[in-house]
Amino acid sequence: MKKYILYFLILSTVYSCTKGDYQNNKIISEDDEIYVENLLMLINIQNSDSTYLITHRIDSLSIYINDSLWGYFSSSEIDTAKINKEQSGNYFFSNNKQNYFFIGNVLAENEFETVGDYATFMNAYNTLKPGDYVCMIESYQIVDINGLRKTFYPYKYFPFSVEENVGSMYIGEINLNFN
Repeated sequence: MKKYILYFLILSTVYSCTKGDYQNNKIISEDDEIYVENLLMLINIQNSDSTYLITHRIDSLSIYINDSLWGYFSSSEIDTAKINKEQSGNYFFSNNKQNYFFIGNVLAENEFETVGDYATFMNAYNTLKPGDYVCMIESYQIVDINGLRKTFYPYKYFPFSVEENVGSMYIGEINLNFN
């Protein structure tokens, strides 16, 4: 009799530990509403003489939404060799406006090794429900022609509204001053 009980316990343990057919990777909500997870924006940096900064990429753009850190992001890289530009100090500038494209998205990881990994993900996970918000750009970094990285602090605020059932939100074109 003990052999049958032991055999039954081993079989039940083996079958209860299978992965199963659960394929859904949605860990936040099971409802059908879509919340904004990506902020899209174009940023240009204008000098005091009305020329625009030309650089390969803007790095470490810190974005806050309603005083909560959304994240640090870098722009898409551009090929500046094809842009008509002039050197001024340690930077290049152009009379033509140059926009840099940013996607401020949420942390996309959904595989965790520890409970701490999951807690970190949940604390960093940002979504925006429909409504009005204020975005602040606190800082960004640029590498000059000598390869030195410099941080700028524009503290630029601007409002935007989120519509219902939108996964990505275009905030707009933002002009920052080069100081």
